[in-house]
Amino acid sequence: MVPRDTFAELYDYNWWARDRQLEACAALTPERFLRPVGGSFLTVRDTLAHLLGVEWLYLERWSGRSPRALPSSEEFPTLEPLRVRWDEVERDSRAVLAGLTDARLAESITYTNMKGESKTFPLWKIFYHLLNHQSYHRGQVTTQLRQLGAAPVPVDYGRWLDAHKEEKLDAPAIPLAAWKELFAYNHWARDRQLAAAAGLSQENLLRPLGSSFSSLRDTLVHLAASEWVWLSAWRDHSPTPQEREQFAPEKFADVAAIRDRWAEVEGDLRDYVADLQADAPARPFTYTNRKGQAVTFTLWRLFYHLLNHQSYHRGQVTTQLRQLGAAPPQVDYYFWLSERSVDPEQARVAGAPKGAPRRISREWSGKRSSAGCPRARTDAFRGLPAACKGGDHDSSAGPAPTLRLQLLGPRPAAPRLRRPHRGKVPPPHGQ
Repeated sequence: MVPRDTFAELYDYNWWARDRQLEACAALTPERFLRPVGGSFLTVRDTLAHLLGVEWLYLERWSGRSPRALPSSEEFPTLEPLRVRWDEVERDSRAVLAGLTDARLAESITYTNMKGESKTFPLWKIFYHLLNHQSYHRGQVTTQLRQLGAAPVPVDYGRWLDAHKEEKLDAPAIPLAAWKELFAYNHWARDRQLAAAAGLSQENLLRPLGSSFSSLRDTLVHLAASEWVWLSAWRDHSPTPQEREQFAPEKFADVAAIRDRWAEVEGDLRDYVADLQADAPARPFTYTNRKGQAVTFTLWRLFYHLLNHQSYHRGQVTTQLRQLGAAPPQVDYYFWLSERSVDPEQARVAGAPKGAPRRISREWSGKRSSAGCPRARTDAFRGLPAACKGGDHDSSAGPAPTLRLQLLGPRPAAPRLRRPHRGKVPPPHGQ
């Protein structure tokens, strides 16, 4: 379970990132604010309205109500009324957070979703789902800004940490058991997107689209490389330039090559987490950032940074898939939770693209077995090239090579509403 004070901090980050993106969007002309560019939602206005609407939706659910539709994006012809309404939702959400206790977060909440279905989940998982959802669509806003010729701003959690490193950040750690679940979700979402991308031609896989990374191939490689570079840091490994070049995008001819390498990273990451002591997420980890500064944060914050980063770029993968004419799968944490309440095979068939392979992730209950992913060589990690950097963030690519590990001890054995969208854009996640 995630403690209340930790959620309070993570929601502070969420609204900090929102404010930075709204400032970037303020530079758009009214015409570009409403210009269709494609994505889960066609325009910047529509994507921002969805972000606002979902925060309002969950505020209503936390308050015991079950709306059947989101506010219409047409209520926000310009940025200013959207900003004003979002400030109101933030104010009311902060009041809800202030009244919560850790005990309440561990309890379940039942609501009726927009399809009229009754859903019950632990409250803390719903709070986490919303944070994850917002990061995903912020990635899409960045892509839309780039494609409109505007300059996006960095909104990584790592940037928020850098901005607050002089403050006393003492929120309790998210427990190790929760991280095992969240890493399992991360790779479930990865598998679904790789399955969707596998049906594209090489021409489309490499086609420049204009995002944080030029092509879908480059974005997928960056996601895999980011997991590797943080894992190597946590293992106190400093990759050489030659090792980093093995993650140059041009080294990967197709989705299968990306999937195979990523499976190795996942297996190593699973082994690493399985070896951690229960109190490891609360222990300090020191690394040297890209400015040459030694920075220390508790490990759970770096876990959150990585998974938040992955959700952000998954949103961009979805936009790229749509713009290439492919059907992206649902990858919300909400859907991962829902799969675990029905037959797994039915859930896979219902949610994955037609003809998709079975997912390559295995449960994160411990180390992988001999039937799991192939073990990467421990003497030659593959790494991240200097060229693999997103213009809208810098900490996502991981720490600089000089690292100091301080972690492991001995290893243990109510606005106006509309009906959900019924056109080509899917309804808001069927939540």
